Amino acid sequence: TRRSSDLLLETECSIQQIINDVSDILENQMMEKQIDLQLDYSEIWEDKIIADKVKLTQILQNILLNAIQYSNNGGKISVSVKQPEIDDEQGIARTEIRIKDEGCGISKEFLDKIFEPFERERTLGKTEVSGIGLGLSICRKIIHMMNGVIKIESEEGKGTEVFISIPLVIQTLTEIAEEVPDEEILISGKRILVVEDNTLNREIVKDMLESAGCIVEEAKDGSFAVDMVNL
Repeated sequence: TRRSSDLLLETECSIQQIINDVSDILENQMMEKQIDLQLDYSEIWEDKIIADKVKLTQILQNILLNAIQYSNNGGKISVSVKQPEIDDEQGIARTEIRIKDEGCGISKEFLDKIFEPFERERTLGKTEVSGIGLGLSICRKIIHMMNGVIKIESEEGKGTEVFISIPLVIQTLTEIAEEVPDEEILISGKRILVVEDNTLNREIVKDMLESAGCIVEEAKDGSFAVDMVNL
C-alpha cells in the first residue's frame, strides 16, 4: 500500500475486479429494469494497477447507477475498457472507460451544466429521475485528483455515453519481485464509524471494512456522526 497524497490511498487492485464488484452491487437495480449489461475487457493490457480502489469504485458506481436510472426497461448498457497507451518506462497505462446507455438521454441545456454541484435534470419527458448532479460533480473532482478527465455526450431519446480517461500506475513484475512488504496494519476487531451521505458509497465502505473483520457503524452525515460519538 502506498499513499500518494492526503486524499488518495493507492493500493494494488484489478480494473476488471472493480467493475465486476460495481456490477454486483447494482445487480438488483438492473434486474428490476431487465437491463442487459455488456462488459468488454478485450483491450485491457495491464489489469493489475496501483490506484485508489475505493474512489474508483465510487466513480464507476455513480456513473453506472445514473445509466440504469436513465435507461428504459429492457434497455442495454455497455461498459468497455481500453488502454491505448502503455508507457513502460514511466509504468503508466492510459486507461479509457466508456459507459454507454440507450436511454432517454439528457437535454443540451442540462448537459452544459451537468457537472455543477446540486444540478440535476428534474424532468425528462414524463419521467422524473433524481440522484444525478452532486454525484457527477464529485466524480469529476476525484478524476481530476487522479490526473484524469471525464466527458459526457448525450442526445435526448438516443442515450448517453460517459468517457473517462485516467493514467493508472501499473505494477511491473520487477517491482513485484523487489517490493518490500509494508508493515501490516491489523484492523480486525476495531470499531469504525463510517460517515457518508451516499447510501451506496456507505455500503461499499462498510462491506470492505466488515470483510477485514471490523465492527462497523454508520452515519449519513456529520451531525449524526457527532451525536453517535457523544453517546
